[in-house]
Amino acid sequence: MDKTIQIVLIIVGILLVVTTGFFLFSNRILTGKIVEDYNHTHTQAICNETLKGNIHCYDYEITCKGNQVMTANIIAGPGAPHEKDWKDPRGENGSIVTCE
Repeated sequence: MDKTIQIVLIIVGILLVVTTGFFLFSNRILTGKIVEDYNHTHTQAICNETLKGNIHCYDYEITCKGNQVMTANIIAGPGAPHEKDWKDPRGENGSIVTCE
């Protein structure tokens, strides 16, 4: 055989062995735990009662790591004012910051 063909076959064989080995042993390395520990963000409106008794809601950017809240930062904007008798359509837990 020509030396060039031998070298190409050796390289292809090495790549085949390495690729097969990676996929055989990757279940020990790649797990869903990587996704669990990944930081993710979402936005949420948080409503509070003002000193005058009105309700004011602001949008927050919530950063989570797994199910734990890492940060909750207000997003710039005027917010949304509501009257005293306004009821949050999300229920009484609508303004509780969560990482689900």
